[in-house]
Amino acid sequence: SGVAICDEYVAAVARFTACPMVPEAASDAARETLVAERGGWAAVDRHDAEAVAALEQRCAAALRAITQTSAGLGCEVEPEDE
Repeated sequence: SGVAICDEYVAAVARFTACPMVPEAASDAARETLVAERGGWAAVDRHDAEAVAALEQRCAAALRAITQTSAGLGCEVEPEDE
């Protein structure tokens, strides 16, 4: 995506969907949401600071949500070392 927090969200979705404790329906929903989100990201003008800031906020909110959902299922989606 070229936006660090959005890239973190993409990686978190990958870890979430790989977790064996995540029900298939939740995994499918996370993938579908990511596909829809990425479609919107493509339309954001990376030279427009306000648009990029709004995108960063959306990705941060999505990352928080998937992190919370993952924790509730006993899965870790945050990178181990950074």
